[in-house]
Amino acid sequence: MSMSQGDARDPPAGQGTDPAAMEAALEDFHSVSYLRHNARRLEHLASLNLDISGRSVLELGAGVGDHTTFFLDRGCTVTCVKPRAENCSPLLLDHLPDRQTAC
Repeated sequence: MSMSQGDARDPPAGQGTDPAAMEAALEDFHSVSYLRHNARRLEHLASLNLDISGRSVLELGAGVGDHTTFFLDRGCTVTCVKPRAENCSPLLLDHLPDRQTAC
């Protein structure tokens, strides 16, 4: 998935885009323990004060994009690699409607 300024596109249909599988994956990523753990990771990234504005970022194993918005918010162009198609669900893409996406 590659993201930069633009319009979101729907993910391709096929293996891994079963609505039940997408819902289950999204539920896993919204558990209280996962959200708290991810918040600590994002706090740590922010505490590093990295000069990344305008940089290109390759995000491997991007999951549902928890770190993607960290980089986008700092003006980066982000290319994500997501091996699980259910992580490219329409619900995820709705989080980033002003970005160009391709899964």
